[in-house]
Amino acid sequence: MGMMTDRWKLGNIKGKSPSDWVGKLGQIYSSGLCQPEKGDFGEVLAALYFLLCGDILRHRCDEDLKTFSVHLDQCFALLTNGGNTDATEAKTPAAKRPRMDEEGKQSSKTSVTLSCIQFCRNYLRSYETDWSSLGDQQFLRQLYTSGTGFFTFAGCPTIDAVFPLCVRKDTSERYIPCLLSIKSRTYFAPQKAIDLCNEMKSKAEKSNIKALCIVVVFGSSVQSKKEEPTFNSETCSCLEKGGTEAGGTEAVVLRIPVDDIFGISRMFQQLTSNNDLMEVYGSHSFIRAHTGTDNSSGLNPKAALRASSFDSNNKTPAESLLVTLSNQSRQSPPSQ
Repeated sequence: MGMMTDRWKLGNIKGKSPSDWVGKLGQIYSSGLCQPEKGDFGEVLAALYFLLCGDILRHRCDEDLKTFSVHLDQCFALLTNGGNTDATEAKTPAAKRPRMDEEGKQSSKTSVTLSCIQFCRNYLRSYETDWSSLGDQQFLRQLYTSGTGFFTFAGCPTIDAVFPLCVRKDTSERYIPCLLSIKSRTYFAPQKAIDLCNEMKSKAEKSNIKALCIVVVFGSSVQSKKEEPTFNSETCSCLEKGGTEAGGTEAVVLRIPVDDIFGISRMFQQLTSNNDLMEVYGSHSFIRAHTGTDNSSGLNPKAALRASSFDSNNKTPAESLLVTLSNQSRQSPPSQ
């Protein structure tokens, strides 16, 4: 964790800023030196965003970074504001806002905290049909103590990642899973996000577990609609009920801002644009003939990609690009 912030130092060893690490990650992926499995690129970046926001809070609570856990409501405030602490604190009146370093050390009668400083891959396939094992207290306690979250197996329906939460009430502790469904798209309709929330909550209840279900929309500039369920004080209250029939499971939508302070969304958009072009050229070689430099009236694939980025017909970026290129071709046929 210390190496992920330029405010950390141990002897001659000094950490670097999160934006530096994001830039290095972009270089590694763009060079082809390391490539995630198809469809996992957005999941990796969304998980990194969660970790970096958590690091900001961890450093404020403990400069030695010996404490892994952070308050869930504080973390969500940062996640919603792109990691911008100034914007987060501006939304809370100063009189009602305790100092972050003091608040992190305080113990309240009831609190919900998360502990996750790393993600790994969990290849167990039992989560495909049943989530009951995700509520196992011993399993969640082990994850929480080690500060570990995990990605589910490739192709797992509905959920992409899991990390543990701890609900403390007086002297008792109870653990619940936080289930993430990550959608890395330039457009994800609000109604689809709502439907996915309902699906996740229903499956958690059928599996007889209490959980926080989050639909994470990453890489989209579309703003949340008021109909979308979002995280608020009532969310924590519901999680705190936990042991009662009336509460314990919540589902919310989190749309990650495209202007986050780490530059993760910007890097994602740049790299996926290039990947979409390569996919189109590789699958439809004749398009290349329309985009040659000697063709003054030829098609402009990059412009077409930008124009198709907000296609609302549920097409992939590559499919949307093909449609836009086709429309350009009909409107302005190449010169001979």
